[in-house]
Amino acid sequence: MLEYTKYIRNSKEPPKQLVVMLHGYGSNKNDLITLAPELSEYAPSALFISPGAPFQMEGYMREDCRQWFSLNDRSKEALLKEMATVEKIILNFISEQLKEHDLNEDNLCLLGFSQGTMLSLYLVLEGLIKPKIVLGYSGRTMQNNWKCQGNPKSTKIMLIHGKEDAIIPIEDMKTTDQILQKHGFQTQTHSIRYLAHGIDKDGINFGGIFLRDNFLTLEV
Repeated sequence: MLEYTKYIRNSKEPPKQLVVMLHGYGSNKNDLITLAPELSEYAPSALFISPGAPFQMEGYMREDCRQWFSLNDRSKEALLKEMATVEKIILNFISEQLKEHDLNEDNLCLLGFSQGTMLSLYLVLEGLIKPKIVLGYSGRTMQNNWKCQGNPKSTKIMLIHGKEDAIIPIEDMKTTDQILQKHGFQTQTHSIRYLAHGIDKDGINFGGIFLRDNFLTLEV
């Protein structure tokens, strides 16, 4: 079982939605959960859970520097192999959380940053999970013979990216958007001026509105 942090706006009521927050390379379970109080203003009935990646970051002795998969070899073949090694771990975690809170994939959002976005998109493109929405910050995916091809696409995806991102260039968001649309996904994108590799107030607001608009129908 992955270690995790969590946040819910009203702990006295059972959650109606689950937002699983997948952090970036070298970060940990305490990172993205800091966004939850602001995002919960848009999704007040959602439970936000931020698991820590199962592996210690390569080349670092600090236990709190984690990674979902290795980036030593960034070739397409290596990255796909690396993500396949962690898919069962994160899928089991999500399944356990949904079961514990009596929810299903229609109540689920995958929220990722950087490597966490890469993993979220991998899971969806491989057809391993069908969350209601994916909210991806500063991430990317790649051209591939994805297994979801030909299946109905119910998952809606928003990509948010800083125009000044030097780690994952803004052009990668545009390419990722094209790949997702090619495979039949409904997408929205936002590029944010003066933002590097990170999440700012505008990104939180765009993401919050996306959560609100897609989760609102679950509460009526």
